[in-house]
Amino acid sequence: MIRPWEYSTKQQAEEVLDYYENFILRSPYIIYIAIVELDDKLGSSFKLDIGLNSKGFDPKTGKAKIDIDEDLRAIDVLFGNFPSNVLPAIFPVPSEFTLEQSECRCGRKETRIEPFSSLPKLKSVPVELDFKFFDIDEGDLISDNAKNRINKRSSLPYKNVRDWLNQYQYGGLTVYSDYARSTGTLGGIFELVGYPDKIFGITNWHIFGNWESFLGESVFSSDDKEIEIGNLFWKCKDLNREAAIIMLNSETATAIREKPFYHNNWRLGIAESQMKVKHFGYGTHEDSTGFKESKIYSTNATIKLRCGSTGRCIFKNQLLIKNYTVNGDSGSLVISNECRPDAVVGLNFSKLSVYKPFKTNDNSVTYSIANNINHILNYTFPLKQIVWEENGMIFRNNNNVQLINKFTLINYKLSKK
Repeated sequence: MIRPWEYSTKQQAEEVLDYYENFILRSPYIIYIAIVELDDKLGSSFKLDIGLNSKGFDPKTGKAKIDIDEDLRAIDVLFGNFPSNVLPAIFPVPSEFTLEQSECRCGRKETRIEPFSSLPKLKSVPVELDFKFFDIDEGDLISDNAKNRINKRSSLPYKNVRDWLNQYQYGGLTVYSDYARSTGTLGGIFELVGYPDKIFGITNWHIFGNWESFLGESVFSSDDKEIEIGNLFWKCKDLNREAAIIMLNSETATAIREKPFYHNNWRLGIAESQMKVKHFGYGTHEDSTGFKESKIYSTNATIKLRCGSTGRCIFKNQLLIKNYTVNGDSGSLVISNECRPDAVVGLNFSKLSVYKPFKTNDNSVTYSIANNINHILNYTFPLKQIVWEENGMIFRNNNNVQLINKFTLINYKLSKK
């Protein structure tokens, strides 16, 4: 029996995802493709998870609006010659096939793909056992009571910067801006090469609301905006990142250096499937203390998310983590429990709900989404990034900016398992 979209190596699965994702995402119903590692004794080690939004699945009939076609030719699959409401039962690994042209008897040139023989004979596909159904959740799952607690707490005025720092452990501080829709988390603090005596913090792009926010704008400890903690240094929303870096002001930096939790010796780690991780987000710790723990489900997911009220945006190379964030945790760091010592592997920024009506009695499962931290810090960007220049005046047209191609951590070390 054919088991769709399974591969023996991670390299094969990654090649398939990278090659076919543009064809797969043509469907308005498909919003999720991820590589997951299988605990399997039948020869397959990795699988593509392909999922639909709620519009692509009718819970009353149990039927999807996407069909599986076991009769598609390999050459049609490779060229994307299949309807948007159809998925091939098999996505051939592109590098394992070669295209050849031959001339038929009529003199016309034909393109064929070799080797056809390497494709297994297609049989009926157990769709019910292999489909998962997904819908995006942008924090709406949090209860009204929890929202009220968070909003109440974030509006409580802090007396000063030191009072703000006393509220939470390292990496769990509130952060707010003029354009923010809600309070988020300042995920961590660090120092960068080339900026002596400066301390920076990391959070999410959407904490700064939308494209109207500008580099150099003021950043506050909470939504009462009584305490300014720094300025927006960098923001980025692209295929791999939904992140922002804040340059903390001198008063905040001085107060941080007085704290016993402060250190500038960051360690980064490499995310792995089923890795045990934790975070210390501001939203989660309204009801608990310490770190919230979970496991990584996928280290390579392509996801189509809702962006604002009208559009969609796509993120690649994202981490999927079994549900452990709530509203207010945006910007918290994903910290591995398995690296020695603990190391940062990601940056939380969103959530999605997963519907599995055929595989489990539980109708939905929620995953947290995180950027890979190694695509943000100590990473050489292919295009230089625009950052705020502190000594310049603040203009909305961002005249006071400079270019940088890498955020290099001071005393950087890579942790390994």
